[in-house]
Amino acid sequence: MSVDLLCIVAHPDDAEIGCGGLILKELGAGRSVAVVDATRGEAGSFGDPETRAAECRAATEVMGLEIRENLGLPDAGLVDGAELRAALVGAIRRHCPDTLLVPHPEDPHPDHAALGLAGRAAAFLAGLANAGFEGEHHRPRLVIHKLGMTPLRPDFVVPVDDVWATKRSACECYVSQVVDHRGSGRLPGGRTILDRMEERDRAFGLAVGVEYAEAYTVHGLLPLDGLTWAVQT
Repeated sequence: MSVDLLCIVAHPDDAEIGCGGLILKELGAGRSVAVVDATRGEAGSFGDPETRAAECRAATEVMGLEIRENLGLPDAGLVDGAELRAALVGAIRRHCPDTLLVPHPEDPHPDHAALGLAGRAAAFLAGLANAGFEGEHHRPRLVIHKLGMTPLRPDFVVPVDDVWATKRSACECYVSQVVDHRGSGRLPGGRTILDRMEERDRAFGLAVGVEYAEAYTVHGLLPLDGLTWAVQT
């Protein structure tokens, strides 16, 4: 099976919060998307694996995703090494994506950073026919990184005004993660994860003349077939 976009993220809710708009736009355009969660999020301060799995199922339904799986790797224990790379190579070979999306290697969360580095390596290794991995060899044409809350300059942004309400609805399914845990010292000023997501998407939207946008970087160079403006001014 081949998909247009494979998103591999560290925890349930990362895909919706970090790149939910892009996923929705791709699905709306008739392109195929698969999401792979590396861990069950069992090390998080709130919720438990069972709760987070139920929240993930609800969010997946809101998003309209038909392909989603969990690798069951240890939360707060992802390390860029042979084990993680092999798991990611397996996911790439199962789904044969044209584009692979993984977190940015400079993300402050160590699981995200490790997954970003391992994802870059796995994208290459998955294309080696004699590297000893299971499955038919396949190499994505493009690797991109979601920025999350990382304060880095993006290579491109995706306007998501038309799908942002659905993105937010999907994120709201993760009640254990996005509600305001006041008094927990989790976020300054009593802000929630949803507050931070909206602030981030509004900031990138303002930069390109829309209300909301998501930001990404490219590993390597982005080949363009001419110039097409996503936003008309």
